[in-house]
Amino acid sequence: MVYLGRGRKALRVMYINIDGFISGSLEVRDYILEKGLDVICITETKLSEDVQVNFKEQGYNVWRRDRRGKAIVLIMI
Repeated sequence: MVYLGRGRKALRVMYINIDGFISGSLEVRDYILEKGLDVICITETKLSEDVQVNFKEQGYNVWRRDRRGKAIVLIMI
């Protein structure tokens, strides 16, 4: 936990261009558990629309923007 003084907690944010979420998902899960991140922004996930990403066990809500033939953006809070 990082504090900014006077009891204020710092917001921990990560941005990553993963270039394929399926192959990097285990590394992302390990990093999240290790660092205790609040917000995670992932680009270039290369997920198809039918693949669901679930990080509820880690306490995150997931939002994603699927675009046909384009990279997908995933935001976890």
